[in-house]
Amino acid sequence: MKPKTDKIKCPSCLDKVARSKWNSLVKELKEVDLMTNVDVDALATNCDAYSQYVECTEIIRAEGPMVEYTNKSAETNRVPHPLLTKKTQLHNQMRSLATGLVACSQAMGKATREDIAMLFGQFHMIDAQYGGKMLKMMKKKGWLVPPPLHITQRSPEEVLV
Repeated sequence: MKPKTDKIKCPSCLDKVARSKWNSLVKELKEVDLMTNVDVDALATNCDAYSQYVECTEIIRAEGPMVEYTNKSAETNRVPHPLLTKKTQLHNQMRSLATGLVACSQAMGKATREDIAMLFGQFHMIDAQYGGKMLKMMKKKGWLVPPPLHITQRSPEEVLV
């Protein structure tokens, strides 16, 4: 039993860039008989994220990857563009909708053949390794600054100085 395909239409909430992406993806997915009514919302979310990603990219390209930031002490610093974080979030959102760790895990659990389960296990491992490499790169380039893992306790003498 396969879901119906009679209600596949581009949602009106999508902007021009997202609609263009929607149309090209739907065309490709229909050709290989992979687009159904069930997929409409996920694809719309992906296309909307793509549109926002393109917009972030254009803004960053125009303003540069580093921007000036003035803190409360009136000190001006150069910091990574805030949209770099948003761009990373959108990328991850699009990627998770396309090939997610959860989908691979579900396929592994539902597979009745060991070779199929192992195949999805390989996809899962590749995806996890890619995520780890991306995390390392984002930290190295300063695009992701994790909070401190611990706070060093200072002695009362150091606090009073």
